[in-house]
Amino acid sequence: LAWLQKSDYPTVVCSKKLPSPLCPVTANKGFEASSYLAFIVHNYARLPAHVAFLHGHETAWHQKLDIMKAISCADYKQHGFISLNSHWCTEFMGLTENGCWGVERPLLEAHWDELFRPFLNRDPPPRIITDAGAQFIVSRERILRLPLEAYRTWLSFLMRDSEPNQDKLKAIVFESMWAIIFGEPDIDDKDRNTAKFRCDPTL
Repeated sequence: LAWLQKSDYPTVVCSKKLPSPLCPVTANKGFEASSYLAFIVHNYARLPAHVAFLHGHETAWHQKLDIMKAISCADYKQHGFISLNSHWCTEFMGLTENGCWGVERPLLEAHWDELFRPFLNRDPPPRIITDAGAQFIVSRERILRLPLEAYRTWLSFLMRDSEPNQDKLKAIVFESMWAIIFGEPDIDDKDRNTAKFRCDPTL
């Protein structure tokens, strides 16, 4: 995690092995989704104006942008949600384009009434187009649009005992849903997200 030393912003590390007072996750479940939710649950009343939720790596196949430059270029004061990746995926009723998702659709639909309908007050999206990889900036205002109970419910779901493959599917459910959870359209596009940057993070 030495690359985080390049950050000009305060950082919180959500570790599943070491004590993390601001982001306690008691078991290695749910991939990054459990860390993101744990941070929100334990800081709901004292969230900063904006939060960049990141993985522990500096580079990845889904991350074509320099993360630190992307954050500095992101016009996050004007936009409540900005993806920091660049791997747009289409998922339509279990069928996929671009080699993305689809495997989580049965789990998403099976648990929709338990997890999402009470808080989003809607049916499952028939089609989702969003940026894969689950790294994004979101405003405190967008987070607080939903009650604390929503985030507690989702974290509890991720932390339930399940088969390893089921654990991965749970994480992918949230990977496909973060933008929708935080108020973005079901069908989004790369150009719309690119317009949220004040400068070109690829230069």
